[in-house]
Amino acid sequence: IILINSRLEMVTFIALSSANRSEKVQQLVGDLPFSPFNMSSYDSIFLYHARKAGGSTMRRWLRRVANKHNLTLKVQEGYPLQESDFHNKSRTLYITTLRDPVERAISSYYFEGQWLEAGKNRTKESAIGFKTWTEIVNIKPRGRLLWHCASDCYCKWFGSSGEGGVWNRNVTNAMERLKHFDMVLQTERLKEKNYTANLQILLSTKEIPIGHSNAKRAAWNAYEVTESDLAFLEEINQNDRVLYAAVFGLTT
Repeated sequence: IILINSRLEMVTFIALSSANRSEKVQQLVGDLPFSPFNMSSYDSIFLYHARKAGGSTMRRWLRRVANKHNLTLKVQEGYPLQESDFHNKSRTLYITTLRDPVERAISSYYFEGQWLEAGKNRTKESAIGFKTWTEIVNIKPRGRLLWHCASDCYCKWFGSSGEGGVWNRNVTNAMERLKHFDMVLQTERLKEKNYTANLQILLSTKEIPIGHSNAKRAAWNAYEVTESDLAFLEEINQNDRVLYAAVFGLTT
C-alpha cells in the first residue's frame, strides 16, 4: 500500500509489505523513491468514492487513465467496502481518497444539505440548519446504502458491513481494509502541483491533468457553520479523526 500524505512540504510514501502486513512500516521520503506502477499488469482500477473527499475529481481522472491503459474502471460509492471486493487484488489497482473528516462533513452540508429539495425554494428561511441536517442524515439508513453522512463516515464505509442498516464505527476494520488499497490519497493535497504530478507519474499519465474538485456547490450559503458546530463535528467524528491521523501519520 502507498499512503501519500502531507508532512511539511514533502510527499511521503509509506510502503507496507503485501506479504506481511504486520511487519514494521518502512517510511520513504522523496519525490519518487520507487518505480511507477506497471499498468500493463492490471485488468482494472477500483476506486472507492468516499463522498465529498475528492472522489468526483478522482473518478473523472481515473476514467481517462483507464481508457489510456485499456483498463476497466470500477467505482463504488455509498455502499460499505467488503472483503469480497478484493477478490481480484493481483489484477486490480485499488485507489481511494480521504479528507479531513470535519471538512468532509462541512463540504457535504454545503454541497447538498442546506435544502431538502435541490433547486427548489432556495431561500435563507427555507434552509436547514447545520445540526438539524446532521440529525437527519444520522437517522438509521435503510439497507446498505449510506449516501448522506456526517459522523464517522469513513469508519462506516470502510469498517462496517451495513447489513440490516447497522453501521458500526469500527476503526480497526476500516484500517485493515484500507491496507488492501494500493494508494490512499490525501484529498487536501490534490490542489498541489507537485503532488498531482507525482500521481501522474505513478500511473504513467503525465499528459492527463487531474483537474479540479466538483464545482456544483451552492452558489451561496444560507447558513454559516459556527465554532459550536465545529466542536460538535469533532465530537461525532472521533473515530474518523483517529483513522485519518493513523493513515497519514498525523498527530491528533
